[in-house]
Amino acid sequence: MAVEQGEYGLWYSKGVGFATREQAQAHEDRSDSLAQHTPPSADVKKLPAVWPGVIVAVVIVASLVVITMRSCSDSTSPIKKAADEAALQEIKLQRFARERLAKQLKDPDSAQFRNQKGFCGEVNAKNSFGGYIGFKRFIAGGENLIFMEDDKRLEAGAFQAAWEKFCR
Repeated sequence: MAVEQGEYGLWYSKGVGFATREQAQAHEDRSDSLAQHTPPSADVKKLPAVWPGVIVAVVIVASLVVITMRSCSDSTSPIKKAADEAALQEIKLQRFARERLAKQLKDPDSAQFRNQKGFCGEVNAKNSFGGYIGFKRFIAGGENLIFMEDDKRLEAGAFQAAWEKFCR
């Protein structure tokens, strides 16, 4: 391609505009000499001019997706926060009940718990003879307020009434 004069008095060499014909010719000569000295294996295909814009757009979209996902996972809604606090409170109540009940058992390390909800649940532990007694319901109201299903300190039906009221 030769040096050509285009609009507004600009001179063009290989699609590049120059103010003077000499600049355009020098560009043309440099391009030709580089083409002669470049081995055929060094031919590099150039990407169309559209690709840089597409690449930038993809990077921007990917960044926005990552930011959105992070903001969704980092921010806790009031409902989720309340649920987390309620779950933590339940764990604390269960732990309190287990610790208080374990102090009254013959073999606290053998205690097995199930169906526990707050201060109420079922426990199975070893007796004096080393055998498990079977699961029994309990209500742990405090340090000295631990009641078992067959507790002799309670009147008949008192445990069941308390269970119905506080443990259902």
